[in-house]
Amino acid sequence: MEQFTGDQEMSALHFAVSLSGGTLRVQNHSQTNGSEVNGARVATAVLASGDKLRAGGTVFAIIGPPPSPFPAQVRIGGWGFNIIPQGWKPVDGIGLIFQADSQQAGSQFRASVAALEESLPEAKTLGDYVDVQIEVAKSQLKAAEIQGPAEARMQGADEALLLTVSSDAKDGMRVTQRQIYARSGDVVGILTMSGLAAVNQDFIEIVRGANFHKPQIPA
Repeated sequence: MEQFTGDQEMSALHFAVSLSGGTLRVQNHSQTNGSEVNGARVATAVLASGDKLRAGGTVFAIIGPPPSPFPAQVRIGGWGFNIIPQGWKPVDGIGLIFQADSQQAGSQFRASVAALEESLPEAKTLGDYVDVQIEVAKSQLKAAEIQGPAEARMQGADEALLLTVSSDAKDGMRVTQRQIYARSGDVVGILTMSGLAAVNQDFIEIVRGANFHKPQIPA
């Protein structure tokens, strides 16, 4: 929480800013002077790079990365998904989940696509990062079998690697995870696709329409 004691027009709790699913939003809490975005008074509003947020006598410039140049129906952080097969549902801030249980042959396992990202450790390559994930998988998954990493292609990324991990699920079925590690600048995006053979073609379509791109915030 930041306080601006020099601005007599600003309330003690004037506004709050939140970030969810890659969307930056402001909510006004001042009942006296209110908050304005680009000159218009708002109760709540989505903020974008270049917007001007006024609270009391102070104007805040919103600085952020430019919009991704890659099309997407759904965007989660740097990940974009422009193909969502029938039976799949976006989950805000997480990824995609398969809803059509009829293809899962009574299994309690639900197919999913999880989209994550984190900073690449300093002085480490994408290959170094994936090597660490392989060791984690071997230590945590039952009877894990690992194929790769192999070079992959991902729109927007500087480079990408594919890892295939097979392990035993709690219901005794063999589950395969396909993990794509994509680097954009100094950020690694991890796309984990978990499911049975019935949804393999869906995974191919999802990856075909996916992209990972993290524009740098201007100085």
